[in-house]
Amino acid sequence: MNTVFAYLLSISCLLNVSYFYAIEVQANTRVKIPLVCVAESADPAMNAVTGRLQSALAFSGQFAIAIEPMPSRLTKKTIKALYTKGYPLALVITHIEQNKLEWRLYDTMKAQMIIGKKCEKGASDLNWWALHIANSVWPELTGQDGFFMTKIAYSKQVVGNKGRSYRHIHVADFDGMHEQAVVNTPTINIMPRWNYDNNNPLLFYSEYTNDNVRMMMIDTHKRRKIASNFEGINMLTSFSADGKRVVYCASRGDGNCQMYYHENGVFKRLLYTDVATGKSLADGNNISPTMSHDGSIIYFCSDFQTPLPQLYAYTMSNGAVTKITDGGYCASPTYCHKTQQLAYTKKVDGIMQLYVFNTKTETHQQLTYDEYTKDECSWSPCGNYLVLSIEKNNRSRIAVYSMLTKQLQGITLESATCGYPAWSPIYSNYTLTDGVGIAAGSVLQG
Repeated sequence: MNTVFAYLLSISCLLNVSYFYAIEVQANTRVKIPLVCVAESADPAMNAVTGRLQSALAFSGQFAIAIEPMPSRLTKKTIKALYTKGYPLALVITHIEQNKLEWRLYDTMKAQMIIGKKCEKGASDLNWWALHIANSVWPELTGQDGFFMTKIAYSKQVVGNKGRSYRHIHVADFDGMHEQAVVNTPTINIMPRWNYDNNNPLLFYSEYTNDNVRMMMIDTHKRRKIASNFEGINMLTSFSADGKRVVYCASRGDGNCQMYYHENGVFKRLLYTDVATGKSLADGNNISPTMSHDGSIIYFCSDFQTPLPQLYAYTMSNGAVTKITDGGYCASPTYCHKTQQLAYTKKVDGIMQLYVFNTKTETHQQLTYDEYTKDECSWSPCGNYLVLSIEKNNRSRIAVYSMLTKQLQGITLESATCGYPAWSPIYSNYTLTDGVGIAAGSVLQG
C-alpha cells in the first residue's frame, strides 16, 4: 500500500470519521485531512501556483488545504511547528531554478520527508505548472491516479446578433476553471466527444446546418474539419482505448438513428437484427454508443423492443444483443475503461437520476436521489468522478459527481446554460492555440 495513503488512513481511523467532505449540491458534514502548502510568499508566480494548487487539491473534498509562508530556514523545528498547528502533512514547494520547482511532502509529526520530486515548467502557463504538481503529488497522497491535467468539454448557450441563440463548444479544466470557447460559430454545436490519440488530441462534436446535423472535429490549434456528413444526423462518437476503433450514430435520412463502426478504413453499419430473437433493430433508434476498453462490446440505448428506451450490450464477435436494464426511461450510457463500469441515467419518480452498472457483477446501483434532472454523463479517466449536466427550473449546468465522497458539485455558473459534457482522457499535452487550416485526422465517412 502507498506509504502516505496508509498514513492518511491511520489518521482517519484516529479521528473515527471519514475524511471525505461534500462541497456543494448535496451537503453532508464530514472531516477532511489537513494539508499545509508551504511556499515563498514574496514571489508572485509562486503565489499563483500555490493558490491554484490549493483550489485543485481541495476540489476532491478529501483535504483541507492551507497555505503558509516559507520560513527563513526550513528546519525540523519549523516543520514540527506545523504539526502543532494541526497539519499532519506539509507540502513544501521551492524554486530551484527559473523554470524548475521542487516539491517535498513531509510527515510533520516526525519532521521527516516522505517523498520529493522536481517539476520542470514547459512552455505552458502557471496554471499548467500548478496542475502538473497536483497530478504528481496526488498518487502519493491517495494511492489514486491523478486527474488534474484532464479537460472537460461541453456545449454552452450564447446569445448572438439580433438576439439569436447559439451553442458554442467550450473547454475548461477538470473543475470548470479557465474556460475557453473552442468553437464559436453562429450555429448550434452540441455533443462533444474526445478521441484517444495521445499525440493528436481531437474533439468531435455535432453542428446543425441548413441541410443536416454534421459531425465535425477540431484539434488543439482550433482547426476544424468535417468528420461525417451523411444526410440526417451524425453524432456521438465513442472510441476504444487504443483509439483504433470508433462507433457513432447516423440516421442517413432514413428516419431512425443507427450505429456505424469504423476500423482500419473499413466502415459498416451495425445492428440489423437481434440474433437471439430475430427482431429487427432497424425498427427503433439505436443511439449513444459507448465502447468497452478493448472494443469487443458496444453498450447503447434503444427503443426497438420497448416504448421507453433501455440499455443494451452488443457483442462484436457474434452479434449478440443483451438487454441490461429493465423498466423506466434509461439513457446516456458511458463506459469507464479504468473500472469497467457503465454509468447511465434513469427516470425515477419523474426525475432522471444517475445510476452505475457493474459489468463484472452485473449489478445496478442508484447514485443520486435529489431534485436535479441528470443527463449526458462522462467518466474521468481515473474512474473516480463523473461529469454530467444537471437541470432544474429549465436551467442546466455542468456538475461533477464523486464516486469517493458520493457528492455532486456544480462547476459552471447557475446563470449559464450548459450541457452535453465530456471528460477528456489523459493526453501527454493539451494546450489550446489559435491556428488556421485543416485539422489533422481522417474523415470517418460522408
